[in-house]
Amino acid sequence: MTEECLGQAQVPPVQTVAQGSEADTQSLSDDLYKYARHNFPNTVVVMSVTKESAKKFKENSFPASLSSISFHLQSVEANFVSLKRTEPRVREEVFKCKILPSAISSCFSIHRAKSDARQSQRMIIQFSDILRLEVNDDSIVMDVRELPKVERKIFSSTQHKKTTGQASDTSKRKWTTEITSAEAVSSAPYRVYDMKHSVNDPTTIQLKEVFGKIPSLREASAIGLYGIYPRTSSCVESNPEER
Repeated sequence: MTEECLGQAQVPPVQTVAQGSEADTQSLSDDLYKYARHNFPNTVVVMSVTKESAKKFKENSFPASLSSISFHLQSVEANFVSLKRTEPRVREEVFKCKILPSAISSCFSIHRAKSDARQSQRMIIQFSDILRLEVNDDSIVMDVRELPKVERKIFSSTQHKKTTGQASDTSKRKWTTEITSAEAVSSAPYRVYDMKHSVNDPTTIQLKEVFGKIPSLREASAIGLYGIYPRTSSCVESNPEER
């Protein structure tokens, strides 16, 4: 906007509206709208948000009927993290990905812990951070705008003996964020490979149906993957685009 335009526009006089004065508030809103329409006709966009429209937006964005999905993982690979299953028996090692579509969560939650281990890890990837998404028979590949939060929980050393005589932990610490050095990773976006433990659990069709009901993931899937991003040396040899 030029100084000349600013000089020509006459700003409405300032009005002080008392709390609870609904009529005055509406009047002020109308005056500001008319002022904007008159001085900036090509840039004014008006959107009216009500309780009903907000409720409808929430229902469309996060369908209440859509439940979470949980499945076992084989590995998670990116240039900032490398997690691999070391025990093929899922009872002996928890390594799962949960897709949480609710409005409160809206994320991929990846959790890894051994049954006899004294620590566990988890990684959170928000739906809003996912730029591009690809679903394959054996994996979910995504490009994210921000480094996902990686956290670790370590069991305390406080122990006691049960009636069996075996020692066990009685308390836990809170989740703590693992700090990733900026020098250790490339610039955004970051590509994350989630390799499934079983090809058919869930199937590609099931995953695509779920992602199709979540607006942000539906859009990311429609765009598809683009470009090549650095990965750890332990990742698969070829990029998805080259398969």
